[in-house]
Amino acid sequence: MSQSDLVLSEFRDEAEHEQYAQWVHGKIQDSLKDERPHVAHDHVILEAKKRISAKKAADAGD
Repeated sequence: MSQSDLVLSEFRDEAEHEQYAQWVHGKIQDSLKDERPHVAHDHVILEAKKRISAKKAADAGD
């Protein structure tokens, strides 16, 4: 089984695979064109953890 057979097996047919491939390609192109400043992964994770902790604390106070 080739690599492309493995990918196609995730989809009902080749047309669905092609539609998904075009969608992914579009998302990648949009991301590459995005001119917003880069946000470091560690910063995003830290902010998410802060929000989760705040939510847990608020829920515990209910």
